[in-house]
Amino acid sequence: MPWPANGATTPCPGPTTTSPAGTCRVVTNVFWESGSGYGAYLVITNLGPALDGWTLTWRFAGTEVVTSSWSGTVTAVGPAATAVPTWNRSLASQGSTEVGFSVQSSGPAQPITDVRLNGLPCA
Repeated sequence: MPWPANGATTPCPGPTTTSPAGTCRVVTNVFWESGSGYGAYLVITNLGPALDGWTLTWRFAGTEVVTSSWSGTVTAVGPAATAVPTWNRSLASQGSTEVGFSVQSSGPAQPITDVRLNGLPCA
């Protein structure tokens, strides 16, 4: 696909999901996908008070294995995943940050579920 001209944007392929209501909003953007994995980034918006340190948790739908991450450390044990910041520790009220990861999987990207910021459900 050619690059968009004059600042226009081109949507990323793959599913984009938003988690249910709560203290934050998390949007998942899948930007590459193959038969054996995918790459995605999560845009995390803090809807509560400012945070000095945060942990985001979620559940993968299948057998995803995290192979790399950026703008945070993403780990997974079975379907349970956790992201902690590397450099973006502070998250202002109404502020946003991103964390990305690549995974190996046995099928296409599926929506993540049970998304929580510091243990509280996200929107």
